[in-house]
Amino acid sequence: MAAPTERARALIDGFTARAEPLARRAALAQWQLATNADADAERAAAEAQVELARLYAEDATFTEAKALSAEAIDDPMLARGAHLLYLATLAYRRDPKTLERIVALETELEGVYSTYRGDLDGEAVSENKIREVLRTEKDTERRRRAWEASKGIGPLAAPKILELVGLRNQVARALGFRDWFAMALFTEELDEKWLFALLDDLDARTLAPFTAEKAHIDQEASAWLGVSSSDLYPWHYQDVFFQEAPTTGRSSLDGLLEGSDVMVMAGSFYEDLGFGPDVSQILAKSDLYPRDKKSQHAFCTDIDRAGDVRILCNVEPSERWLETVLHELGHGIYDLGIDRSLPWGLRQPAHIFTTEAIAMLMGRRSRDPEFLGRYVRARSDDEQEMDRSLMRRRMLMLVRWVNVMTRFERELYAEPTKDAEALGKLWWDLVERHQLVRRPPGARPYDWATKIHVALAPVYYQNYLLGELAASQIEAAVAEMTGSPLTGNPDAAAFLRDRWFKPGASLRWDELVTRATGAPLGADRFLADFVGG
Repeated sequence: MAAPTERARALIDGFTARAEPLARRAALAQWQLATNADADAERAAAEAQVELARLYAEDATFTEAKALSAEAIDDPMLARGAHLLYLATLAYRRDPKTLERIVALETELEGVYSTYRGDLDGEAVSENKIREVLRTEKDTERRRRAWEASKGIGPLAAPKILELVGLRNQVARALGFRDWFAMALFTEELDEKWLFALLDDLDARTLAPFTAEKAHIDQEASAWLGVSSSDLYPWHYQDVFFQEAPTTGRSSLDGLLEGSDVMVMAGSFYEDLGFGPDVSQILAKSDLYPRDKKSQHAFCTDIDRAGDVRILCNVEPSERWLETVLHELGHGIYDLGIDRSLPWGLRQPAHIFTTEAIAMLMGRRSRDPEFLGRYVRARSDDEQEMDRSLMRRRMLMLVRWVNVMTRFERELYAEPTKDAEALGKLWWDLVERHQLVRRPPGARPYDWATKIHVALAPVYYQNYLLGELAASQIEAAVAEMTGSPLTGNPDAAAFLRDRWFKPGASLRWDELVTRATGAPLGADRFLADFVGG
């Protein structure tokens, strides 16, 4: 038998030759579905994804990758590539019939979430419209109807999600895992005990400051809407999931941004950092503004790991979309900054949360006084304090929301699996416990299914929080190593490219974080930034 190093090279080269064109085809089909959803696009996306999934599901590839991941391979790049191929193929260990059904359900759900428009007083309304109502409407009953309109997708999506849960668990148990949740964390190189110890720690250390902040939020809502704090329900807040920090007329940036071009602001910011050519390259193929049959969400996609990076947005002149554009372009510059000489399998971020870290680091600029002073107008001392308070509120809310999502998904996949009614109760139990938001009256069996991540990005949400923890460490490292804060810092691009982007997946996430920031990933820097210790 050939030596492990030669076997690894042969395996990876042979797999890459087949996977690279199939992955590009699937990414393009998914982009078409997200930008112009119809039956033909749904069918094409499903077919492309099934073909790619079949490749990852091949027995011979999995068996050899698993064996090589346990052997001594002289070349560290080949060793890392073989291990990542083992983890990638592990997720596709399913019989052809199950594989095709999972892909079909995921594609059907993509179509459901892309095309759904809530019914508000006889009008089909988009997510942007519902958000506008919750930001501006003072009529409580109309607010309630708008909030309920956002939840109308739940009964449509829930049966498909529950079938998916069963199929995913079936795959995981056949491979010796407790359930899909445990398997997903394993394939992401995350230790479940470590993760939940971190969540428990953050939950405990943010409870008191969040409780105080939630009281301020309730006071603001009560005063604005003329509703007693004791009578507040979810529709009295400005976000359908209470995951985004509410603002007041004084603290909102939307009036300041009205008539502005958030794309110009974001472009200028990245230009000043030294990422101007990268951003121009990304925007040339992106889809930025809302229209029918288009996904209402936002994402960045690397089509080919060779320079075709795009973002999808539904841009309006608002703080939310300024933050979102900065965020998605952060993903994009990371993708473009990965060393192109790396093998195709390593030409991707070190981890999902390491790309989220850059996206979140950039998204934070929407409340950075230096950013606003440069690209909008100078902020007074009072306004700067308000900006800092808003960021603190945003981060406290994130910690509590990630606790809801991650704990819910662990229970969603726990055997025996629960029906929609039990999941609806669990969802609101967690929302009340961690977000301190009172559940609406009556049975709510489908509200959990209105969150797209539960269906199409399973076991993902912890990565947003890990990304914010890493972002705090990166921001501190940039300031320490370059002598200046991030905004307007022309030395930041070189630091980020060399320390964070270039290695791609050649390094494990924990090694990358320690090398780039000088410390293992932890909560202390984040808490110092936003809680005070």
